[in-house]
Amino acid sequence: MSIRRIWGVVARHLFTFPRELEAISEVFWWPSFELFIWGLTTTYLNTQHSIPSFILGYILGAIILWMFVYRSQQEMGFVFLREFWDWNLLQILATPLSIWEFFTGALILGITKLAISAVWMFVLAGMLFKFNIFRLGFMLVPYMVNLLVFGWMTGFIINGLVIRFGYRIQAFV
Repeated sequence: MSIRRIWGVVARHLFTFPRELEAISEVFWWPSFELFIWGLTTTYLNTQHSIPSFILGYILGAIILWMFVYRSQQEMGFVFLREFWDWNLLQILATPLSIWEFFTGALILGITKLAISAVWMFVLAGMLFKFNIFRLGFMLVPYMVNLLVFGWMTGFIINGLVIRFGYRIQAFV
């Protein structure tokens, strides 16, 4: 595996990132929107005395942790599908770039965007709803790793379906 070729995959998508409104909205807007909606829901439910308050913290924590599955799966599929939609996949596979280098670059890109989204959600949850996900302590790390790997595997399955069935499967996925 060549670091230069992996960096080429990462750089190709990072250079276009600031110009793509949908990519920026996926990193900042949608996580903020989901956190805001569920944060307001938990704030309302907190005023109801029939619901224990510790359950409400689970809702915000679940939204933040679900972002790890969603973003990792989406980014794994998005990097591949961007090349597929741009009719660039054949050119990429004709180069010395191996499929493992391509997916390693996609994983690095996904982790980078996921880290940006995660920090943004942690700060937003702390500022708006005084929620600290780090109360889970050390157990937060295995949770995040498991969710990240699950998202990657889902992304690999979706990429495999797109390779097998082509554009027709996109309507179902």
